[in-house]
Amino acid sequence: MTAAIPATWARGKGSSDARLLLLDPDVPGVRMVIAHAPARTDLAARARSEQQRVAGDPKLTEITFPGGRSAWRLEAGADDGGRQVAYLFDECKRAVTVTGTAPDGAFDSLRRRFGLVASLTHVNC
Repeated sequence: MTAAIPATWARGKGSSDARLLLLDPDVPGVRMVIAHAPARTDLAARARSEQQRVAGDPKLTEITFPGGRSAWRLEAGADDGGRQVAYLFDECKRAVTVTGTAPDGAFDSLRRRFGLVASLTHVNC
């Protein structure tokens, strides 16, 4: 898996070949998780399943990354009171999820960064 990781961010405990936890040392509570697993269901069905699993009023939107790759973006409140955005897409028969979480005050400025990382993440086939 390759991803455009912000230079100052650090790997967190629990990182592996299939799951990467990244922490922003400059903003407490900001984290990003990049994970992949075998794709067992259709991407749209998986996105709707994730939407049902999230509490509150999650917003699910079908998007296209630059270059034409289809994805789903899910925005919702986070368990710790902040907000989160998840990008779900398929690549090389793998289900890829890039999730970014941030406190309310920092979320809007970081949403673009989370989306950029998601758009540049690739699974090594």
